[in-house]
Amino acid sequence: GAVLYVIMKIKRRHGGGPTLDYKVVLLGACHSYGMLMTNSSMSQTTASLTHLVKMSEPFYTTIIMAMMGKINFNIKIILIMTVMLSTAIGSEPISEAHSSIVGILFALASNLCYALRNTGTKYFYPEDS
Repeated sequence: GAVLYVIMKIKRRHGGGPTLDYKVVLLGACHSYGMLMTNSSMSQTTASLTHLVKMSEPFYTTIIMAMMGKINFNIKIILIMTVMLSTAIGSEPISEAHSSIVGILFALASNLCYALRNTGTKYFYPEDS
């Protein structure tokens, strides 16, 4: 992201072209790191476990929006958290596949990056959403 930013700044100095501000760089970095963390998770654990963890990405976005005060924190969020945790706990002990805590942490970090990207898009560009 940083290299692309520098290239675009140099291009803009020598002529016209698209403007690239810090908002786009931050959102691009969140997306890139999210993709990196997803791929790292898939290399450390099974794809099904990675996708099981990644299904909670909308929940991460909801929590971040609630912390920012954009939505109200209510009982529905607690119910969703309970369902997600029971699904994750209930499905993993049955599996015979190898799983690692590092892979799960990579998937959780990926969720955080993508949730920050989603929230940042709504925060930086409210007129487009």
